Amino acid sequence: ASGEQLALMVQETCIAEAIHVLLCIAGLHCMQLWPGIGGLAAAVLNVLGNLPYIIIQRFNRPRLIRLLAAHSKRTIMRCEDYACADTQL
Repeated sequence: ASGEQLALMVQETCIAEAIHVLLCIAGLHCMQLWPGIGGLAAAVLNVLGNLPYIIIQRFNRPRLIRLLAAHSKRTIMRCEDYACADTQL
C-alpha cells in the first residue's frame, strides 16, 4: 500500500470508530421506544454489537500509524539514495 492509502486507512479507522460510537449512543434510544426489559435488552445488544468494532479500530490504528511512519522513512531513505546517485554522475 502506498503512503497515501495508509494515511487514508488511518483516517477511515477514526471515522469508523466515531460511527460505531454514535450507533451505540443512538441505540440507547431503544429504551424509550420499548419501555421495560425489552428496550433495555435491545440497547445492551446494540452496544455489545458495536463494541467489538470500536475495539478493532482502536487496535488497528496504532499499527497502521507505525506502518505509515516506517513507509515514510523508507521512502525518504530511498529518495536520498537516488539524490546521492544523481550528484555523483
